[in-house]
Amino acid sequence: ILSAGLPPQELTVTRLSAESNILVGAGSETTANALDVLTFHLLDQPQILQKLRAELRSAHVSYNSTLSQLESLPYLVAIMKEGLRCANGITTRSIRVTREPLRYRDWVIPANTAVSMTIVDVLTDPSIFPDPDRFKPERWLGPDGKRLEKFLIPFNKGPRQCIGIELAKAEILACVAMVFSQFEMELVDTEYLRDIKTKRDHFIPKPGPDSKGIRVRILRKAE
Repeated sequence: ILSAGLPPQELTVTRLSAESNILVGAGSETTANALDVLTFHLLDQPQILQKLRAELRSAHVSYNSTLSQLESLPYLVAIMKEGLRCANGITTRSIRVTREPLRYRDWVIPANTAVSMTIVDVLTDPSIFPDPDRFKPERWLGPDGKRLEKFLIPFNKGPRQCIGIELAKAEILACVAMVFSQFEMELVDTEYLRDIKTKRDHFIPKPGPDSKGIRVRILRKAE
C-alpha cells in the first residue's frame, strides 16, 4: 500500500488501520474460524470423516489437484457449506442505511433508517435448518440443498457481500482436502458446548471465556 503511489489522503493512519483490520478480521480470522469448526465436527463424527476420505481417495486427491477438481467432489463441497453455516460467519450486525423507502411485507421502512440483521439468526434458524446445532453435510446434497443455497449467508448478501467469498471457499476446500487426506488426528479435551458453541461476539463468533480453544493431536500420516 505504501509503495502503490496512492494520494496522501489514502495513506493516513486511519485509512491504513482500517485496511489492516479488514485484512485480519475479514480476510483471515473468518476463514480460520470456519476451519476450526470444521475440524472439530469431522473429528467428532468419524462416520462423516470416513465418507469424506473415501471420496478423496476415489478422486485421487493430491497436492497437484486443481480447484476445479475439488469443486467437483459433492461431499467435500457439502462439508465446506455446512462448515460455513456452523461457523456462523460474523456475529456483528451488518448495518445498512437506504436512501429510498423499503417495503417489507406490510411494513414500509422510511428512507435513511438504519436496518441491520444478524447472520447467526439465519444460519441457526430451525425452521430453515432443522436441528441447527448438528453438523450435517447431507442437508446440502440433492434438490433440498439447492433450495437452501439462498439461506447460506456467512458472507452476507447483496451488493455489499464479502468480495472474498470465492477465495475463502477455495481455501477451505483445499485445506480440508489436503489435511484430512494426509493426517490421522484426534480431539484433545475439546467439547462442543464449551469450545465451539457461539457465546460471544468478537466480530467473529467466540465460545465462552472458559474455553481454551480447539485442541488436536496429530497421530500419524493417513494410510
